[in-house]
Amino acid sequence: HVSVGLRERKGESESEGRNKSKNESDGQSESEKQKEKERGERTHLVDALKSSHDLLAEARVALAKQQVDAHLVLEEEVALVRADAERERDRDRRRLLLDLQRERIKVQRENKEHKEREHKERERERNERDMQTVEVLRQNALLHAQV
Repeated sequence: HVSVGLRERKGESESEGRNKSKNESDGQSESEKQKEKERGERTHLVDALKSSHDLLAEARVALAKQQVDAHLVLEEEVALVRADAERERDRDRRRLLLDLQRERIKVQRENKEHKEREHKERERERNERDMQTVEVLRQNALLHAQV
């Protein structure tokens, strides 16, 4: 009632007052709609940002897993290379030992053959001396027989 009286004093009619009030509420409704729209856009942007952060975190985790896997594969490859190198060294060591053993057997055989040759040579020399001694004795016996 007081507001109606004021409006009438200002020269506004009751219908003009309702229209003005409706326009104000429409304006208020428009600004609320705008605020709601902005709030929705902010929410959408925040959700998109959270989503991109989540994707980035997932990518980091995936990258870390790949790095761990790559490191494990590398360690496995290093272990295989080391094992191959160890087998190669063992094979070389066995080959050298066999070569040394063959060489030792060869030297032993050569030493044995050399000793046998020396023994035969000494035996031949001894037989020669014995034959010479027999010849000297025979000739001495012939000389004595003539006498």
